[in-house]
Amino acid sequence: MFLDFVAAFDSVTRGNLWRIMVEDGMLVEFVELLKAYYENCKSIVRVLGEETEPFSVESGVKQGRILSHVLFNHCMYRLDSRKGTLSSFDGIVMGLGINESDLDHADDIDAFAADPATAQAMLNELAHFSQLLGMNINTAKTKVMDLNAQADYQLILYRQELEKVDSFTYLGSVIDPRGGCEFTEKP
Repeated sequence: MFLDFVAAFDSVTRGNLWRIMVEDGMLVEFVELLKAYYENCKSIVRVLGEETEPFSVESGVKQGRILSHVLFNHCMYRLDSRKGTLSSFDGIVMGLGINESDLDHADDIDAFAADPATAQAMLNELAHFSQLLGMNINTAKTKVMDLNAQADYQLILYRQELEKVDSFTYLGSVIDPRGGCEFTEKP
């Protein structure tokens, strides 16, 4: 499964982010400093040269800042950690006999399951835990690829069938069901 989140950086629930940071052992003083940094955030939108009035921004992390990536990655770590979801499932055996359930980069997740039932269970757990952090999986951009040509099945997310694909571009490389991977150059 190739998972995509809807406006991932913008939708993280800050209150939950602060809570999990403390739960994961970060100094309370550091978390309080971060809270102060994000307090009273305002934005302005410019459309055709006209600016809106300032409005409050209550969720998400400030984009374009290194700190934002660190904070967002902490959310993603929670989704993929011993306290999260994906690592609790058996994935597929890769080179050197390593069992891997997912590959992640920022908000791009490639999740592996040995069978459709496990894939559906992973998807359900990931959807549940990501919603607790304020994030939703984008059903239109999330795709399923069957590496074993198993019997006909359909994965469901938010009552919608996910599209099956024969290839997928993940982090600039086209991946096919036989394990092939070809780098694609951006235009």
